[in-house]
Amino acid sequence: MTEFKNMSDAARKEALLEYGKKFHETAGAKYRVVKGWFFKIFGSLLILIGVPVLFAGDINAGLGILGVGFWILGMGLNLSMIIQRIVIATGLVILGSAFVNYGFGQMAKARESINWPSAAGKILSSEQEKRTSAEGKGNSKKSKTYYVAVINYEYQVDGKIYTSNRIGFHGQNDVRSNALVNKYPKGKSVSVFYCPKNPEEAVLETGVKNEGYFFPVFGGFIIIFGLFLAYNENKANSEK
Repeated sequence: MTEFKNMSDAARKEALLEYGKKFHETAGAKYRVVKGWFFKIFGSLLILIGVPVLFAGDINAGLGILGVGFWILGMGLNLSMIIQRIVIATGLVILGSAFVNYGFGQMAKARESINWPSAAGKILSSEQEKRTSAEGKGNSKKSKTYYVAVINYEYQVDGKIYTSNRIGFHGQNDVRSNALVNKYPKGKSVSVFYCPKNPEEAVLETGVKNEGYFFPVFGGFIIIFGLFLAYNENKANSEK
C-alpha cells in the first residue's frame, strides 16, 4: 500500500490497469470453468432423462431432449475441437430428427383426417392471443410479438359432448390467425371432424396445409447443418 502511495500518477494508472487485466483474466478463466461444468452436468442430465423417455415410447420428446442434451454437453467439453464439434453435431442431428419425425407424424394425421367422420359443433370462444418470443443473443436480443388464433369449440359424438381447441394439423402466422378468428366467430355452428378410434381427437380443418411442411423442412435444415459441422471438422482434422 505504501509503495502504491509513493508511485507517480502515471505509475499508479499503469499498476491499476495491470491489476484489472490480471483480475479479468483470472475471473474469466474461473467463469469459463464454471460454465463448462454447468453445460456438462446439465447436458448429461438431459441425456439421462431423454433415454428413458425415448424407450417409454415418446419418440419426439425423447429425441428432442437427447438432442438438446448432446448439444449442451458438447458446448461444455474442453477436449479436442473435433470431439466437441462431433458431440454438438450429434445433438443437432438428433434434434433435427425430432422435428422431422414430429412434422411427418402431423402430416400423416392430416391426411388421415380427410376421411374422418363429422359431427355438429359450436364455437365457444374465438380470439387472437398475443405471444412473444426472444430472437438473437446478447445486446442484439430482441422481443418479437406474434398472434395465434385460440378457438374453443364443442361437439357431440354418440350422445357424449367433447371440447377441443385444435384447428388442424398445421401451424399459423399473423395473417392466417386473423383469418381463422373471422372464419370461426363465437357462437357459429360448425362441422367438427373427429377420429373414429378416439373421438376426443378432433379438428375444424382437415388435410395438409402449407404450414404443415414447416417442421420437416426446419428439422431437415438442422440435420444438414449438423452433418456439415461434423464433416467439415473431420475434413479439417484429416488435412493436418
